[in-house]
This record gives sequence, C-alpha cells and structure tokens, in this order.
Amino acid sequence: MEILKLENDQLEKTRIFLNTLLKKHQDTLSRPGFTQVVEFGYSFNHEGRMLGAILCKQTDEVIHIELLGVDERDRGKHIGSRLMESVVSYAKTHGCTRITLTTQDYQAKGFYESCGFEVFGFLEDTPIQGTTKYYMTKKCDL
Repeated sequence: MEILKLENDQLEKTRIFLNTLLKKHQDTLSRPGFTQVVEFGYSFNHEGRMLGAILCKQTDEVIHIELLGVDERDRGKHIGSRLMESVVSYAKTHGCTRITLTTQDYQAKGFYESCGFEVFGFLEDTPIQGTTKYYMTKKCDL
C-alpha cells in the first residue's frame, strides 16, 4: 500500500469516489428530514454579460457560500448584495437555519458584516503569514 499525490487529471475521479462514500454515509442516517448535499448558485447578468455570481452548497439545514465575486468594473452597484439576498431567500424557502462562509482580511469581511454575518472564529497567518482567515455565520429567520 502507498499514498500517492494526485495529479490534476485524477482529481475529478477522486471527487466522484469521495462523493460516493459520502452518499453511502448519508444514506445510513436515520434522522428524518436529512437533506442531501445540494450545490446551487446565482448569476447577475446584464445584456448577456455576467457581472457577478455566487456558488453555494447546502448540507442539511446549512448553506455554505463557496465563492462570491463581482467584476471590478461593476462593483458599487449592489450586485453582491442582491446575490446575497437571493441566497437568503433560498435559505428561507428551503428550511435552512444558517449560512456560513470564509473570507480573508484582504477580501470582503466588511461587506459580509453589512449583510448580517458575524465572525465566529479566525486563524491568523492563514493561508500565508500576515493574513487572517475569518469564519463567518448568519442565522436565517424562517
């Protein structure tokens, strides 16, 4: 037996393998109402051009925002806020109680705070020396 570093062309096959294991584990849970992992997202478009987008993953009653971005030319137009509102609306209609995300000190921490997110943890010098990674959450009122 040996441990091998995966090459880029092996990552998708490995992701499928791990997701199969996860599904088997999820199928053994007997708690009523357990939700399979659902990936979803929204884009904000104007005249055929994508100006911003958000990608999320719902697991049970929690949504994790994986990526949110707005084209630099279109920042300040409340596109990020509208994308966040779409996720909050999704959360409410799908019975989710919490939204989580991570951000860096040089990214959009202030923006997320203005959307109602609170820091519940942080790691200094992560992912590189001199930066801080923040773990944030927002409760959803159903």
